[in-house]
Amino acid sequence: MSAMVVKNFGVQYEEKDKKYFEARTLTHSNLGPWQMFSVTFVCLASGLGCGWWGNTSANGWGSMITATAIMSIWQISVAVILSELMTMLPFIGGLATYTRAAFGPYVGYMIGQCELAEYTIFLAGNLNGLASSLNLLAGWNQKFIPIWWFIIMTFCFGVQVVKNKIFFMCFAFLCFCGITIVLAFTLPQISVVNSGKWAQRDFFDEMFNGNSTIAAVPYNQMDAMFPLGFAGIIHSIPYMMGDFQGLEIIPLMAEESANFIRDGPKAMFGTSFLFITLYWLLVLVVPSVPPGLFVEMEYWYPMINTFSGYIGLDEESSSFFAMENWVTAVYQASTTLSLFYAFSRLCFAVKEINLYLFNSLNFFSSRVLALFLSAGCTELKCRGTRCLGVLPVWLFDGSLFHSYSYFEPSVGGSLADITSALGPAGFLYLTLMYGSTAISFLYLRYKFPDFKRPIKSMFGIPCAVVVLAVCGFTFVSILLNPDHNVAVAIVAGKLVIGLIHMWFHR
Repeated sequence: MSAMVVKNFGVQYEEKDKKYFEARTLTHSNLGPWQMFSVTFVCLASGLGCGWWGNTSANGWGSMITATAIMSIWQISVAVILSELMTMLPFIGGLATYTRAAFGPYVGYMIGQCELAEYTIFLAGNLNGLASSLNLLAGWNQKFIPIWWFIIMTFCFGVQVVKNKIFFMCFAFLCFCGITIVLAFTLPQISVVNSGKWAQRDFFDEMFNGNSTIAAVPYNQMDAMFPLGFAGIIHSIPYMMGDFQGLEIIPLMAEESANFIRDGPKAMFGTSFLFITLYWLLVLVVPSVPPGLFVEMEYWYPMINTFSGYIGLDEESSSFFAMENWVTAVYQASTTLSLFYAFSRLCFAVKEINLYLFNSLNFFSSRVLALFLSAGCTELKCRGTRCLGVLPVWLFDGSLFHSYSYFEPSVGGSLADITSALGPAGFLYLTLMYGSTAISFLYLRYKFPDFKRPIKSMFGIPCAVVVLAVCGFTFVSILLNPDHNVAVAIVAGKLVIGLIHMWFHR
């Protein structure tokens, strides 16, 4: 190791030799495009099976279609700019890698904080949802939900540590199930979709007034499609962004791929195109919903509720109960396992994080860490990392917030407000992550035009502008919505703590 000290962006660096980087590099394994596709798709699958459909569909079918079109273009644009960035800088580190390369460690660190916070929120949410679904299927009392948390996390740790091949077989199995369920539930309904239902007076009287007997002027087709006007589109986009996010997982597999430059973009575009296709199938069957559904159910899923109406299944029956919980459990398990994988890799990339007080958990040896992180059967060559010790802390932190839903019957109030604000807080983190990535892309194109780029698209700059515009629009719409003040406070507080931590560890 050289003793040479370099100062840049106000941060002091020690210049390292080749051996240092060899010691911290993940051993390349045989992950191919299919493995990367399955890991990423099962994360996105949450938006298919248990996404924010109740929030988006209540704004009208026309608003859903418009928001879906915008987010489809947004996700393809994300795939274009990420394909260039991740092949130009093929290192584990997530979106913070690109922001750090463009604007230095301070900004990169803050985006890394956003990524970890976003993963914490959505991982904890899906973990809690999966635990609740399994608890209902088992017929256990609500107080046993924490037992399911332990069972799920033990499984996620165990299959990766004990037999890593089983871990990736789980992704392939869940990917197959997720795709099959969507196709089986939606394709039969396409021929009976009738958007005219959304113009029925009784439906909208019950939806907005809660009383179908109130005399009112019948809605025309346009009013039915956009009952809230432009505001309906604005309200739909943040929640739909939560469904469309997940492509950032692929760069986290850069150092575990057999040939990432070749296979990473294949997995990126394959995942995006398939997800968008399946999402549009679900949007198209939404007009099949029974009138009044939104009034009776806070959460509903088009391929479950519309399919039950298509086959004439009573929504009060035990068969519907089993179908609803098993299907949602499949998608929640998919996202939980995928985010668990992404979270562990991101923690490895930012291994110096010790923001929390549970540093006594950092007792894992490099040997255990090697077995845990390696995607193959060979030992991982890294020393002194503490990410496995940090990981339970982050999971505990996120699960603690979501446990408020478990205690809500007894406490409610402000704790329930915090729980409901975590979703919009996650959306704010997403806008910061993807928006900063788009800005970094534009800056690196300008500052280093001759830097080697294995994948370089002529549409790169327009796509970056699209990503930045949608993120900026979503960010402002959340800030201006008074219902999301708690979410804004959560994000602002987290970033302030991150800045303080960065300053004392710079």
